[in-house]
Amino acid sequence: MHNITELPAWERLFKKIIWKQLGEIQGKTILDFGSGEGITADHFAKDNEVIAIEPDEDMLEHAWRDHTYRQIVGDVSALSEFADAAFDIVLCHNVLEYIDDKKSVVQELTRVLKPGGILSIAKHNRAGRIMQMAVLLDDFEKAHALLDGKNSTASKFGEIRYYEDEEIEEWVPKLDVEKTYGIRTFWDLQQNQEKHADEKWQEAMLELDMRVSQMEPFKKIAFFHHLIFKNNQREEIPAENPFMKEAIDEALEGIYNGHGGPFGCVIVKDGKIVGRGHNRVLAIIDSTAHGEISAIRDAEKSLGTHDLSGCELYTTGEPCPMCLNAILWANIEKVYYGCTISDNAKIGFRDEKFDQLSGGRDTFKDFLVCIDRKACQKLFAVYSNLEHEIY
Repeated sequence: MHNITELPAWERLFKKIIWKQLGEIQGKTILDFGSGEGITADHFAKDNEVIAIEPDEDMLEHAWRDHTYRQIVGDVSALSEFADAAFDIVLCHNVLEYIDDKKSVVQELTRVLKPGGILSIAKHNRAGRIMQMAVLLDDFEKAHALLDGKNSTASKFGEIRYYEDEEIEEWVPKLDVEKTYGIRTFWDLQQNQEKHADEKWQEAMLELDMRVSQMEPFKKIAFFHHLIFKNNQREEIPAENPFMKEAIDEALEGIYNGHGGPFGCVIVKDGKIVGRGHNRVLAIIDSTAHGEISAIRDAEKSLGTHDLSGCELYTTGEPCPMCLNAILWANIEKVYYGCTISDNAKIGFRDEKFDQLSGGRDTFKDFLVCIDRKACQKLFAVYSNLEHEIY
């Protein structure tokens, strides 16, 4: 069994910081692109399904394999093996600076990333490198060259071709920056390099580095930047009924923003949508903010009345008892739903329990009509694959 203390002092601290910034990860499918000696792949393979890709066979001779993960020898072309949206998390640490066509690589990494998935990129920061040259290495010539926009070199991997944090979003607009961290802010200011390997010193430095990692003044001079992106690509789910399609889109808006369950709703009068809503229980901390309730409130505001006679309601999930009663109070004339109460239960919701308490809904069978169930089941599957909180 390997121990992280086997690594060079700087790399040891780097790994500790980046793992801490990523947080506890369990039960995910992870791609480690440019995995090197597999140290990070091995770390996350303990609790996740990990695939690692590395082109340098020499590095793989010393790969860490204390936990089970799949190792592929190859470059970006190896990604063609994987279908779209194959991974929950993609890691790409200190890789892009050594690649000419960075844009194509990031686009391909995003292709295999699930909607709502996380892309973690660690990269050199030019300002931090200049600090290293001036303070630790006493190399003013290279410091001036970096200030002039020139590249530098790494002893093991060759030329470091710098790029800016902002370029990644330009290459792939569907990526949103969730967090930007600094890594190794103070390391190169400590001239006594014997201290670097001391575990107590490392722990104290880890604590301090983490504390300032999101503070702008310190982030600017950190030796590395760690960018965490979220794939904001939305699943396109077709439906036979155009109003159910609108309800599904409402639900997708909610689940990708973490507002609540996969329940979207539209209210229609005279062939026109007069109210929209999706589940917002978590967004506004309100247990009554179901999709139907939100849509009813929107329709009543739009029409200027509490009486929704002549309206029909389209919702992605069969209404719970609370929403069903609200629909009846609002005088809505017909309800079209996608997934059934049983479908709701399969993804963790308690509608059936409350139905049993209230005596069931058989008497409403002519009032409630199931349509586009398969489309809404696909919506529920998208929701189940995202990180979410059941309530």
